[in-house]
Order: sequence, then C-alpha cells, then structure tokens
Amino acid sequence: MAADVSKHLDRAKRFLEKNRVEDAIAAYKAVLDESPQHQEATQALGDLYARADQPDRASVYYGLLWRYTTASCAAPLPRSLPSASRATPSCSRS
Repeated sequence: MAADVSKHLDRAKRFLEKNRVEDAIAAYKAVLDESPQHQEATQALGDLYARADQPDRASVYYGLLWRYTTASCAAPLPRSLPSASRATPSCSRS
C-alpha cells in the first residue's frame, strides 16, 4: 500500500513537470484511494483545481485539508464528496 502511494505521488509529480494537469489530478486521486487522509495529495488537488479555475472543487480539497490538520470532527462531511474523500479524520484531542 505505501509503495502504491509513493508510485502514484511520483507519477503525479512527473505529470506536473510535463504540465499534464488532468493526469496529475488522476494520480493524486489514486493516492487518496489508497490513503484517504494523505495531506500532500489533498493539498495538491486543491492547488490543481484552483490552477484549473475550478474553485468549487478546490474548496472541497482545501476544506478536507483544513479538517485533517485541525482534527475538527464535529460536522459530517458532505455526501457529494468522492467516497475516498469522505473518510473521517481521526480525532486525537487532549
């Protein structure tokens, strides 16, 4: 599983070097299929959708990133998100 994540991240970065944004998006989504709370992939998707002038999609991934980094688990995630993106972050509160 970790090897698959690494492979998909490498593919996404190579696609970006060639300015193949749609392919990079697909590779980052594959990362989230393997590791739904992967912060690098989540942020990259937000950045790529923002770059592609798709602010609605960008805001979904930026919102997920915020949720993961703040462990704000009070509200359920919207059902409109892709199933891999709806994974609930683990909440470790002291």
